[in-house]
Amino acid sequence: MCEVEKAIFSCHDCSDVFCEECDLDMHTGSSKNHKRTKIGEEPSAKPKEALKPEAKPELSSPRKPAAKVKAAICGMCEVEKATVSCAQCSDAFCDECDLDMHTGSSRNHKRIKIGE
Repeated sequence: MCEVEKAIFSCHDCSDVFCEECDLDMHTGSSKNHKRTKIGEEPSAKPKEALKPEAKPELSSPRKPAAKVKAAICGMCEVEKATVSCAQCSDAFCDECDLDMHTGSSRNHKRIKIGE
């Protein structure tokens, strides 16, 4: 994402890479729980038992698409009203944070205007 500093983190949820400062800037709010690894480090191997499929609990009600959410707050700045929802980031953003977040390879993320 940063075009000045060398990327040292890879975010699996954003499908993008970040320098340390951009990683901290971009992973606030609900995106702070994104799975990120240092570039060049392999995730630790899991034992075979951990690789077995888990039983998925039934949901009592289906999730509503983020585009139907009204008056959502931006998941990045946590201040402004969210105007777009990004499926790849699993978050909603105000116009300014959407522009900040979706640069580099993440600019191709499919985003939906909230309320459309």
